[in-house]
Amino acid sequence: MIMNKGNEGLSFKQAQEVVNKLGGMGGVKRFLSGELMVVPVKRNWKSWKTIKCDARLESVENFQGLYENSGCFLTGSVRKVFRRLSFDTQTKEVDLVKVSVEDLGFDGKVSRRDIYRRAEELGLRLCLDGDGPRLRLQYLDQPYSEKFVIAMKPVVDAAEHLYLFGLERNDEGLWLVSHTGNSESFWMPDDEFVFRK
Repeated sequence: MIMNKGNEGLSFKQAQEVVNKLGGMGGVKRFLSGELMVVPVKRNWKSWKTIKCDARLESVENFQGLYENSGCFLTGSVRKVFRRLSFDTQTKEVDLVKVSVEDLGFDGKVSRRDIYRRAEELGLRLCLDGDGPRLRLQYLDQPYSEKFVIAMKPVVDAAEHLYLFGLERNDEGLWLVSHTGNSESFWMPDDEFVFRK
């Protein structure tokens, strides 16, 4: 077994597959010398959901009223940052893609920074901070116990805490929740993120 610094190893068979993918030992030598670059192939991601950006959702005040009437809930930390959000009023519809950390090619815990970098290499874009609240209002048939994170630039509260939004459905209902926005926080292969297509 070939070991790396993180004590995650490659079997001999896996190492052979890497050599073959690089075009044999000649390809390995070109890769090590910098002549050959490995670039992720951009995928043609299938849309998971399309959200509408209608005019009623242009202001925080309208959003709060809609949440009160929708049966959806906001956690306290989400309420703290709600006034800091900006909403895309130019786009009519946004196609979203839901992917697991494993779908992006990771098989162990990985930082948010690396997840975002890989997703961008594969042709995905970060959501805007208003996409999560819009999705919550439009995704009312979310399956019980499903939860995922909105891939977005973190929103900062008055105490300078960084937050990402997430959607989940539990015994209490449909929630817009927050997660730590620290770029070095770690996520596992089965964690799911939503990106813009």
